[in-house]
Amino acid sequence: MDELSIINLDMKKIPYVIFAIIVSIRLTNLKLIFPFFNQQLYYAFLFIILAYLMINFKVKKINPFSVLLIITTACSLIFNTIPEYFDSTFRWFGWVLILITLGPLISNSGFSNFRKRSLNWVFLICQTVGVLSFFWFILGLPNLGRGDFSGLTYHSMILGPIASIGFLSILNKIIFQKINILFFIPLFLCFVSTLLAASRTAIIALLFASIIVLFYRFKKKSISIIIIFGFLTLSVSGSFLNSLNNKGDKNSRIFHWTDRIEEFNSSPVYGIGFASIFKGSSGDGGDGMIEPGSSWMAILSMTGILGFLNFILLIYSILMKLKKKSSNFNFKESSLYMSIITFFLVSFISEGYVF
Repeated sequence: MDELSIINLDMKKIPYVIFAIIVSIRLTNLKLIFPFFNQQLYYAFLFIILAYLMINFKVKKINPFSVLLIITTACSLIFNTIPEYFDSTFRWFGWVLILITLGPLISNSGFSNFRKRSLNWVFLICQTVGVLSFFWFILGLPNLGRGDFSGLTYHSMILGPIASIGFLSILNKIIFQKINILFFIPLFLCFVSTLLAASRTAIIALLFASIIVLFYRFKKKSISIIIIFGFLTLSVSGSFLNSLNNKGDKNSRIFHWTDRIEEFNSSPVYGIGFASIFKGSSGDGGDGMIEPGSSWMAILSMTGILGFLNFILLIYSILMKLKKKSSNFNFKESSLYMSIITFFLVSFISEGYVF
């Protein structure tokens, strides 16, 4: 390989390196050191990538459910008067940009390659954050984020999913590739970081997602393996139950859910508005930050029946695509993606980070 080819090869890696840097900073306490790496910079980078992919690769297929979801969420903005401090229009444009660039809206070789490589970087970031958060705890470093323990992130609600995704990506690698004993170390550390985040939802979602990985690999043998895995999970997590129970009613989501139902009842067709809740209701921080208490309830209240049904159809279309992959004996990839989707579908019940 000549020198020019090496330079070209390295140049192709630059977008993914930049993507990894920006995502790492956005998800962790590095935001405190690099405050200029904000949402605007992240969206600007995605826009450049989108423009490049659109110019250089022909669009082969468009997911209709993604288009319908964009339209219904736009309707929720158009037909509502939303308090300005939620900045819902800006959030909507950012969300659409993410859906187009990283989501399933457009299909072609360029988008698929970028998404797959970017996702591999995300898995590496999640593994790193999960492992380093464990040592953050062991070393007794100060908790710089919100929640009982946030590790390298700015919120325990963020640490739980990140460490869980790191765990699932390592578990999938162990099960579908040649087992390397060294992989069990980061696997265990990511698992412990999930427990330290003290999120009941993340732990339950991780258990369900892990079952999916085991089922794909072992099929008929999966029942006994699942029982053993579940038993080990409950045994290891026993020492952390006090941390979970001590949260008590402090983080009770019943008030959030009640308000989301009230919001839905006020506008059941197209919702009360994308990325917004009633001013002064449960989850309104007063500064534009929203904690709806449930992603499922948020979709229903913010975008109404129209948005909720389109979201369900979008998820269904993705699951059918993964089922087709698995029928073609691409178990490793299907297992990983299906486990990640399962994790979020379960955690959406009581975590509100969908929009």
